[in-house]
Amino acid sequence: TYERLDRNTLEHQGTYLLSMLNYFSQADLSTLKSNDDYIYFNVPLFKTVNYPFTWIWPMLVIAIVVFGFLIFLGFNNRRLKLNDLLKGLIPLLGSLVLSGGGGYLLWKFLLWIYPEYSEILHGFTYNGHTYILAFVFLALGICFYIYSKFYKPGNTANMLVAPIMLWIIICIAVAIKLKGASFFIIPVYFGLASLFVLIKQRKPNLALMALLCFPVLTIMSPFVKMFPVGLGLKILFVSSLFVVLVFSLLISVFGFFRHKRRWSVIMFFIAFCFFISAHFNASFNEERQKPNSLVYVLDIDQNKATWATYDNLLDSWTKNFLGDNPNNASESTKITLASKYNTGFTYAKEAPIKSLVYPEVEIYKDTIVGGLREISVFIKSIREANRIDFFANQSYIFKDFKLNGVDAYKFNEDSYAFENRKHNRLFTYYIVDKEPLEMVFTVPKDQKTKLEFFESSNDLLKNRLFTIPERGPSFMPKPFILNDAVVIKKTILID
Repeated sequence: TYERLDRNTLEHQGTYLLSMLNYFSQADLSTLKSNDDYIYFNVPLFKTVNYPFTWIWPMLVIAIVVFGFLIFLGFNNRRLKLNDLLKGLIPLLGSLVLSGGGGYLLWKFLLWIYPEYSEILHGFTYNGHTYILAFVFLALGICFYIYSKFYKPGNTANMLVAPIMLWIIICIAVAIKLKGASFFIIPVYFGLASLFVLIKQRKPNLALMALLCFPVLTIMSPFVKMFPVGLGLKILFVSSLFVVLVFSLLISVFGFFRHKRRWSVIMFFIAFCFFISAHFNASFNEERQKPNSLVYVLDIDQNKATWATYDNLLDSWTKNFLGDNPNNASESTKITLASKYNTGFTYAKEAPIKSLVYPEVEIYKDTIVGGLREISVFIKSIREANRIDFFANQSYIFKDFKLNGVDAYKFNEDSYAFENRKHNRLFTYYIVDKEPLEMVFTVPKDQKTKLEFFESSNDLLKNRLFTIPERGPSFMPKPFILNDAVVIKKTILID
């Protein structure tokens, strides 16, 4: 609802919408199709850079050829040594394993220490940016420490070969599986340029080396932040891996740093400070509200009502209805509604039965033709519900399924509707302008079909049949789920 939206966010989205409307209102929509796909990435000054997919393999082949030439040149000039090249793999792989594996286990440990983080379904906590900084500096500390063990003066070129080789392998995988990310080859080119300078000069100009490293930082560094912001903090270990990959290409600069162990201590200390800062901002309050949820479910087949929640940690507001010792939802009810993040009800408790207006259900056609049975069902919400969720056992076969005249998707003419479902859910119908739902489906004539549906209205807090207190300043409605809803569950059995 508008009342629950952040005004700045709404205005931000509006600026996107208006610019698109202005553009497409003047665009020739008949020329929007293209046979070419493009790669896009952002860099300072040039903003968005793009080039066609047809460049992917030529750019990759050129990088491999140049890399091979530089290896030959390095051995020919005695700037590269096989033993040192092999040793260069150890700090790279060690940093990847410790940063990535350690980051993964560390986040699991933090979830154990702070169970309240599980209440944020999208996985990015209020102190999420602090954790990103903490994991970044932790990974940097690991890199500085491990590389300090294997680095020796004049060995920088040898240490850079393994990272470039790994980046090329990654670029090959990306070119095969994820073509849109093939701009990863751009940092490789600047890594090759750095390797060339290191081979030709024993003491290169550090300003020049820093300049060659600048594109690597500007192109790749944003991903360190974007992955956990977009996919949740469980991806922090990926950010740690990106830090190592970027650090390894910047060895042409970091390799000349003195006192690398001291730098590692500094990085570890900064990481520790960010972890402490995250700790003091881990709890919920009026500025960092706890998301919570409450749903009332009336099963009219069993004449039973239930309070239910998606929360793992009950609070003072949800305890008003679920009490201090609620039942496990999987044990007390067979409610199958789930959230965007596949989170089902966690706790439930018996609730008083309210005099809700039941939906109108009518089976107005049931005919058998050959080996198939065609059934038509009419459903209308009398209480102005917002949506209806339908479920059926995965073993059921639906030869055809039509909803308000629209055919459900099938792979081909010989396949079935809702085929190869991983869950019992069939579909969700969102009610607009009180429009009823008409279902026409065909099943094998001997199949006994049981359909369960949940009719939901988002009016629990303002429904006159309920007395629900306000959440209070430290709580907010949990997003991404069916929340603050009044739900009626009914079964349609076709023998």
